[in-house]
Amino acid sequence: MFIGGMPEAISKSLESSMEEVSIVHSQILQTYQADFVKYAKKNHLQKIQSVFRYTFLHPCQKIKLSNISNLESTDHTNLGSFFF
Repeated sequence: MFIGGMPEAISKSLESSMEEVSIVHSQILQTYQADFVKYAKKNHLQKIQSVFRYTFLHPCQKIKLSNISNLESTDHTNLGSFFF
């Protein structure tokens, strides 16, 4: 089993349940996304969010801008609360 993430997620996996690890992972993702809003220029925000969504959905794959453009037109309602 692969846990990954910050030390808190690994600590939770040793002390608690996988549900707790999932909560920590969700909090990490939400924190990253909140930082996009704080630090990105307004005209870059959508692009940054698109790259973030793409990397989440396609781990360990080469990032191509054409693939990200295709992703923007896809419905992602099944991703739950990971993304704004």
